[in-house]
Amino acid sequence: MKKKIIFILVGVIALAALIVIFWTVRNKSKEQGGTPSTPSPSTLPTRAEKSEQNIQTVQKDIKSILAAAPSQTAVKEGVDSVDFKSADNSVVPLSDFEKATKVKIIPDLRRYLGGKDYAMYYCPIGGSKKEYAVYFGYNVEKAYANLNPDTFTWMKNWEKNMLQDLHPVLFPGADFNQGDLNQNLQFRDGKFRYAEIKLPDGGASSINYYVSLNGVIITTSVSCMEKLINIYEPLQP
Repeated sequence: MKKKIIFILVGVIALAALIVIFWTVRNKSKEQGGTPSTPSPSTLPTRAEKSEQNIQTVQKDIKSILAAAPSQTAVKEGVDSVDFKSADNSVVPLSDFEKATKVKIIPDLRRYLGGKDYAMYYCPIGGSKKEYAVYFGYNVEKAYANLNPDTFTWMKNWEKNMLQDLHPVLFPGADFNQGDLNQNLQFRDGKFRYAEIKLPDGGASSINYYVSLNGVIITTSVSCMEKLINIYEPLQP
């Protein structure tokens, strides 16, 4: 009887050992097979790390545009965009663009802008010189019937600080001091709402803005504004 019990126990132990060996081999096969392992959450970049990468990307791209000759597209079309893409090839969020360039958008308008519907442009004006522009698009989910009239009111309220708040993207190559930034801007109604400004090197330029159907366009020349309006409000055939 004792021998029979011992025999049964040996069989149970052997069976258990076989099961353990089977599952060990099976798991190793899965790991070494075609099923890719997903990275642990701890290895994925944090939001702060992604933001810092985006900030560096924007700053690097603006420096590159400043140093480079106008693209073939810019020469042919008279305008080209400066595209800011994250490591995953998605558009850099507007919040990271603001941090990278240190621009400030008037709060009334900012709360109605889309997170990624914005763009920076340049228009070649001979040789390697460029005029710059920026577009801020509405968040369509927040848009309402009187948003455009309200936006025009907000833009007028912004006029006195527009140079201070947007000079890093409208005049990225200019070395403004505080006195330059504090110049008294006198906006007028023309083809577009505009103000003449004096550049640090003594040259003259302007800030022009237009409230489009989808957002706001701000440029440093009338000709560049006309090209951007053709992009955002093309004439219907």
